[in-house]
Amino acid sequence: MSIQFSEGRRSIEFEEMYLSEVDNPGRREIRLVQLLPGQDLQAIECKLFRASRDENPSYVVLSYTWGDWRQVETITVNGLESLVTSNLYEALLHIRNPNTPTTLWVDALCIDQKNNDERSWHVQQMPKTFGEASEVYAWLGASSDAKDAMDMLQKIGELASALGPPESTWSPEASKQ
Repeated sequence: MSIQFSEGRRSIEFEEMYLSEVDNPGRREIRLVQLLPGQDLQAIECKLFRASRDENPSYVVLSYTWGDWRQVETITVNGLESLVTSNLYEALLHIRNPNTPTTLWVDALCIDQKNNDERSWHVQQMPKTFGEASEVYAWLGASSDAKDAMDMLQKIGELASALGPPESTWSPEASKQ
């Protein structure tokens, strides 16, 4: 499926958002998305940009199921309208901060999905992309049960952070003794 952006009467293909290649063997760059602040159901706006891995950019990986491409919503990326799956849209609504931008790596937006070579390269780089992220968010869906589960995980994480690091760390080797 061709993802379309539109600006007024003009429509451009998704690959025009990716004017230069990133993450080729000679360059250590990735694309990131800055999710702009917003309230509740206010339109989602993002900025797609390149970042050098050498500069250790701070970003959050958003992991989610793509969902059905027949169920889409519109967001704005670099001033252009973009169609994304309803599941990604709901995830962006949920994690958006009302006051400050959030920098994300989101596969559907940060990878040129029509470029097979780039997609393959990014799949190989995913351990590094996930490993270098400051956090990884796993979006389970918009149902109240999923929200309750995510809220509970967040509370557990906050409690664990408040308690500090454990005095001893479990390891597979220690458990064999």
